[in-house]
Amino acid sequence: LQENNPLLERMWARNEIENYLCQPATLRRYAEAFAREQSAGPLFEQDMVAVMDVCIQDLVIPVAFRDPLHQWWSNVKASDEFLDPLFELFFKRLGLPNLMRKSAYHRLAEYVGKEDIAPEVVEVLDSILAVSRNARPRT
Repeated sequence: LQENNPLLERMWARNEIENYLCQPATLRRYAEAFAREQSAGPLFEQDMVAVMDVCIQDLVIPVAFRDPLHQWWSNVKASDEFLDPLFELFFKRLGLPNLMRKSAYHRLAEYVGKEDIAPEVVEVLDSILAVSRNARPRT
């Protein structure tokens, strides 16, 4: 990357990468997928999503739970203050050991809906694509 490249100067608006992955809809889709992986069937998928919903409600401040644009979603240290306790609670309520540790949070990206991708992420990815299209191998 070159000097004065916007990618190098980009300031992320959210506290950490996990803040881009912890929307309730993303976590619900994770719970659905987990149920399918366990071959639990459609009824248990609904149950696991309901458990996830209760866990989210238990941990998110009420105003942020009602408002997906509330600053809490950007400012919370999502990994330590939200996702760690969320998955501990979720798996405890399912009677299972915690199967989603911090080292695996990147897997949540698979469940982020297109509508939930932050505009700044799209901008940065578009910038990476533009740079890569202009890249030429060294000879």
